[in-house]
Amino acid sequence: MLKESAYVRQNLGEPPKRWFTDEEFDLAVWTDPEGRPISFQLGYDKSRYYRALTWDLERGFKHQLVDDGENRPGRFKGTPILLPDGEFEGPRIAGKFDESALGIDPMIAEFVRVKFLEFLGR
Repeated sequence: MLKESAYVRQNLGEPPKRWFTDEEFDLAVWTDPEGRPISFQLGYDKSRYYRALTWDLERGFKHQLVDDGENRPGRFKGTPILLPDGEFEGPRIAGKFDESALGIDPMIAEFVRVKFLEFLGR
């Protein structure tokens, strides 16, 4: 079940960000001054094959692989980076997200859900 983090690092020059996480998902949501969601990044399959679906108004959708920087034998952990990735398993991820999002702000859950449908229908 997604839980909201009380302490989220805010980046200067970016809209306010809210952060939700559980064992399956990481969800960052940027909001307008009234607290309405305006963009998001959903990381999923954290324990399997970590990928991220990102949406914002200017750039639209991106689906990417998250390289966590761990697979560097004999070297320090690298900084996680996003790389191009293939198909988004939308129906499977949407179903899991719906279950995990039951306890979060309904406006945010609906915003992400609508964007899933948009991404799948394009």
